[in-house]
Amino acid sequence: EDDIDSSPGVVPENQEALKRYYDSFPNIDDLTNADNSDVKKAEEFTKSILNKKPSGNVTDRNTACHILNKLLGDEDQECLFFDSANGINLHDASGNLADIASEDRPFVLELKSSEGLGGDNTFFDARGDKTFSSGPKTHEVGPPGRAKKYTSPSGWTRYGLKVLAKTEYKNDEWLHPFQHPGNWYRAFHGTGRAIKVDFGNPNANFDQTAAPVDALASIFVGGFREARVAAHGPGVYCSPNPVWLGDSAFVGAVELDTEKGMKKFKCMLQVAVNPDSVRCPTNDIWVAPKPQDIRPYGILIKDA
Repeated sequence: EDDIDSSPGVVPENQEALKRYYDSFPNIDDLTNADNSDVKKAEEFTKSILNKKPSGNVTDRNTACHILNKLLGDEDQECLFFDSANGINLHDASGNLADIASEDRPFVLELKSSEGLGGDNTFFDARGDKTFSSGPKTHEVGPPGRAKKYTSPSGWTRYGLKVLAKTEYKNDEWLHPFQHPGNWYRAFHGTGRAIKVDFGNPNANFDQTAAPVDALASIFVGGFREARVAAHGPGVYCSPNPVWLGDSAFVGAVELDTEKGMKKFKCMLQVAVNPDSVRCPTNDIWVAPKPQDIRPYGILIKDA
């Protein structure tokens, strides 16, 4: 493991090429042609992935696809994987698209709805992917004189979210480069107690067993909601302690049928918290007063 947190970053000389890559993606309104031959290839490719039992290893891409499918797919929105290395071009497709094979470009997901994304139609960024080895490491993160301890989530595998260069964030210093004076504090957010109201529609069909991962997707797409039970005042609750949070009821688990039998996986978000507004009522509980004061940048998965 590196001595620093491998937050997604861009080598300066590659910025222009990466910008051209993202600029080549279509507008959300153009993603309408489900009859495209490449869409059909992607549907076959997706079936070939999901019809095979996952190994049960969270670092295995096939297992990750199954977890992500459960995370992102629902009755109204299909999760569709594709492999650009095999010449599949889905720049006019509909639904959710994830390029799972490219090693030199971010893990990409295109959404059929841009609600809550500020026009950004990318979701995952492979540059933020990381498996944290056993034994947590600690670093000081935050403004000079006000830095707080960041404890790495040992034993978890992170799938990075595409959050850099988002227009609503103004700049990337809140996250990158790591230990920049402008970095926000690092913390973790669980969704194990998610209920219908957390998805904005208390009357919607709801599967409690899938609520934790559904909530993770809902947060990235639509933003955080303030805690319903606010023991330490209003706001969004998180923890700087991945061990305490990971072992608590705030982190839920989902179950998959794998080659190793039925297995459960825990999921939580890695987040950055605004140092100018966060409240720290206890060593293990922090409160961001407003949803805008907390930003997710990675999905963490581990065996439950």
